[in-house]
Amino acid sequence: MRSIDLTTGSPTRKIIAFAIPIFISIVLSLLVIIFAPNLVAIFSDSDADVIAQGARYLRIEGVFYILIAYLFIHYGFYRGIGHFKRSIFLTIVSLGLRVVLSYILVWLGLGVTSIWWSIVIGWALADFFGFYIYATKIRPKLIKEEVA
Repeated sequence: MRSIDLTTGSPTRKIIAFAIPIFISIVLSLLVIIFAPNLVAIFSDSDADVIAQGARYLRIEGVFYILIAYLFIHYGFYRGIGHFKRSIFLTIVSLGLRVVLSYILVWLGLGVTSIWWSIVIGWALADFFGFYIYATKIRPKLIKEEVA
């Protein structure tokens, strides 16, 4: 449905299609950051170290939920307009980069947080490519169609 909003319709619908994930991501990020220890405690046997590490993970990832929100929009958008290979490409960028970056960041001395940061960096780069592909490949075609 969002792919239709982004390729047709009024500019207002397009703004709303991008604004909703921002709003939801901000709300979820704040909740995760504030209640991180409580959320981890649901799954832990009250081990203070586990709760502390889990809360640290959730706070790092939680700040960047906007990136995964837009990555999911890119996945759905490209699938929705029939460009499955672009969706797969973004998945490979996000997941593949995560593995490579984890090794590099561990080597640089970041320890276990290297995995967490590599996830965020993977989301960011996949989003970059998603927006780049849209701006250079999809949008120009849409503009040509609107003019014609």
